[in-house]
Amino acid sequence: MAFDWEDIFSFETLKIIRVIDLRLGILYRCLQLLIAIYILYEIIRNQRYLKMEPPVPAAIRISLKAPNSITTPYYCNGTMPCAFWDASDIQYPSDGTNFAFFTTRASILHYPNQPGCNTLRVSSPADHCFFKPTNNNVTILPNSYIADIEDYTVMIEHSIRGEATSIAIRNGVMDGELVSYNGTTIRKITNATRMASNPYAAGDIFTVQEILTAAGANLDAPSTANSANKTAGETYRSSGIVIAIIIEYKNVALKIFTSSN
Repeated sequence: MAFDWEDIFSFETLKIIRVIDLRLGILYRCLQLLIAIYILYEIIRNQRYLKMEPPVPAAIRISLKAPNSITTPYYCNGTMPCAFWDASDIQYPSDGTNFAFFTTRASILHYPNQPGCNTLRVSSPADHCFFKPTNNNVTILPNSYIADIEDYTVMIEHSIRGEATSIAIRNGVMDGELVSYNGTTIRKITNATRMASNPYAAGDIFTVQEILTAAGANLDAPSTANSANKTAGETYRSSGIVIAIIIEYKNVALKIFTSSN
């Protein structure tokens, strides 16, 4: 059998049969059109040409600021007086990293040493110099409410980053909204609204009252805390309240198509 060089460089192909049928032809072209539309929709509308990943929270900082003018609220006229404090005295800790405590009720007692005593040299509980809260305490500030706490403003600065990429962004260039516990939008947040509140704002600014409204809380409502004096009708303003603020981040599709009137 002779060796054929042309057989080495030969190639195989399939036969194509063209069927002339109106019903099959229409179905075939419709399927092709649907596939093309789906591909274009995924590429353009859903932006599948972009690399996407879920955002990861990076850092949160909370700071408090007193209003320009503090008024004497109605609850200062009751059985408990009010103290007028600056924001630095109300917030703890001062850096407000991830969480912050705001004082709504305060009392200050001073415990001076008894005459001739040094509490650092007490040798036993029977020593007359042993510290006791009832010994010579001096009331500097009696039980007092913090006046006008609802009008103080809270600035929340936060940022996110990519999980795999090095992309990072802060809230100062993001749009968002403050949503209440029942899904109602309290206020929309944009860079324009931030600048309107404070030209130098680095975060989202809310009043304490807006946060209370979003949480469905009222400082003058009867407290449900275990340590609250429910018989005396102690309120949240006296016992305190814990509010958790949940920050949700969402990827927003780029606005490709714009229209103008």
